[in-house]
Amino acid sequence: MKKIILTLFLYLISFLNSEAQWFTQQSGTTNTLYDIEFINDKTGWVCGVDGYIIKTTNGGMNWIRQGFGVTFEPLFGIHPVDSNTIYSVGFFRTVVKTTDGGKAWIKIESGIQGDGRYTCVYFLNQNTGWIGNFASPDYGVRKTTNGGNTFFSIPFSGIPRDLYFKDSLNGIGVGGLSYIYIKLPTAD
Repeated sequence: MKKIILTLFLYLISFLNSEAQWFTQQSGTTNTLYDIEFINDKTGWVCGVDGYIIKTTNGGMNWIRQGFGVTFEPLFGIHPVDSNTIYSVGFFRTVVKTTDGGKAWIKIESGIQGDGRYTCVYFLNQNTGWIGNFASPDYGVRKTTNGGNTFFSIPFSGIPRDLYFKDSLNGIGVGGLSYIYIKLPTAD
């Protein structure tokens, strides 16, 4: 009986130890990081305070700084469209973009201090995307169909925290106060 109990105990320990574990990885900064997005199991980007953007190509084991100097505003959302095109958004209506996997970043929109903030970003492709807008006077969601050259506002009854779109007409978002918002097809 002792042998059976010992065998079951060892089996239980091995089962518990085989479950996935979380491990701390070094990011190369002590800055606060706000968003992380991957395009596959190896390649992803992170954004945070002071315009900090980092990339991994080995599943998070190592991180490489990107976009240094393109902006120093906090970036709250990042979204890779593919391995080349990535958008990130943040304070003072800041939108930055790369089309070469992060080697060179450009600022495609930026306001002045106190202009509010963009909270999240989601792009279907290189041209069509949405950003969460917590900035007066057009609180809500802003949409572009030309890669960020121009945006127009879409009403959203809250502060967008995260967005996802199935296609150019159907999307879902979350905002404050535990609400989930669904974007139904319209003529926008």
